[in-house]
Amino acid sequence: MLPVQCRMARAALGWTTQSLADHAGVGVNTVSRFENGDADAGSASLARMIAALQQAGISLIPENSEGGPGARFARATIQLIRKPSWYPTYDHFAFTVAYRDFKVIVLVTHDILDDLDRFDYFAPGNANGRTREEYEKSMQRNMSVILQACERAIDAGNVQHDNRLYLTATDFAAGLM
Repeated sequence: MLPVQCRMARAALGWTTQSLADHAGVGVNTVSRFENGDADAGSASLARMIAALQQAGISLIPENSEGGPGARFARATIQLIRKPSWYPTYDHFAFTVAYRDFKVIVLVTHDILDDLDRFDYFAPGNANGRTREEYEKSMQRNMSVILQACERAIDAGNVQHDNRLYLTATDFAAGLM
């Protein structure tokens, strides 16, 4: 891996040098000095950084006759384009993703979030449900699972003609809900 590839990979993942260091189990100075060309990373540290990036879904591309070295996602990866917003009139969150050749508006009801969090309305103190802020925290906490469900639903052809995807319990892997 070249320093430029390391920077490209981190940018694709939205990772800081600290994030890469944490995922790879190396010091943040090791990552910074390697990327800045101030020092070569030891072979063990370099191997750990490469493994962490690959584990996160990055593929390192060597320089060839078609172009210079690079980094990209190893497979089609869903990308969040617009952050979730709460629409109380419709009782759901909406956000936009890009995946494969689709740009999709995804809708997630509070019932899905309650199921993901295993929220019990019958438990003491829960009879009035949750606040908007609690649902926003739930969206943040469950975003990776929700995006995985989006991938499955898009692959299954569940996108409506108006490019909307209404996630349901069946879009989530068995055992998650």
